Amino acid sequence: MLFYEKLCNHLSKAVKVRHPNEIEGAKILQDAEIFCIQPQNIFPILGNEEHITHDPEGYKGELDSPFKTIWIEMSSLNGKEHFISVGGNQDVNVKCMGLLIHEISPKLFKIWSFLDVEGLKDIKERQYMFVETSLFSDISKSLIERINQESWGLETPRMKVKIGGGQSKVLKRIKSIIHISSKRNIKYVKGSTNRSINWSYAWNVRGHWRKINGIGKARDGVELVVGHTWVKSYVKGNGELVKKTRVVKS
Repeated sequence: MLFYEKLCNHLSKAVKVRHPNEIEGAKILQDAEIFCIQPQNIFPILGNEEHITHDPEGYKGELDSPFKTIWIEMSSLNGKEHFISVGGNQDVNVKCMGLLIHEISPKLFKIWSFLDVEGLKDIKERQYMFVETSLFSDISKSLIERINQESWGLETPRMKVKIGGGQSKVLKRIKSIIHISSKRNIKYVKGSTNRSINWSYAWNVRGHWRKINGIGKARDGVELVVGHTWVKSYVKGNGELVKKTRVVKS
């Protein structure tokens, strides 16, 4: 989870003027569950700006994330971090280190990308950018589908990271990292913090939104949602797969 830590470090640095979009993303990141997914050779083609309309309210698509807020980064079999390649040209090189996906309401998401950018004319050195964009909607959909279809493994790093700076700084205690892999590769996957991965849990049903006529329940079972109701996931066997992270104000 090197890229997650790198993002937290980026958001904790003192900046005179920080974009409101980045401030919002930093607050949302505090509640994100962390996923590491084994990369595949083929990803959906990154959307063309000419054909994508950016909706300031969020991306409307068929995403059923198991959690309200998730951070996803690539992790190879040996536990090393892996970029999501987004292309570029001979002068500009852009690499995506991870995606923050946050559900606003059923089927309405905001997506932030953490980018490593080199070669821009007005920037002499590489720059890290954390921006909300709809360009990664197709890639996000592909990754969510893998989360819902492939095997889950739990790594327990028991570590803390600092997010934000000044009065908004918090310490997040990370109790779990969820690894996603095809069944045939489970025995080869290594944890990103050199801890073992527990693959003993199997999900029968993943949480998802169901369309209904009338008013349904939200994820917490309390708030009312028009036209949708949240169907909770459940685990086959004993034990709890994912324990919520805890945020401690510094």
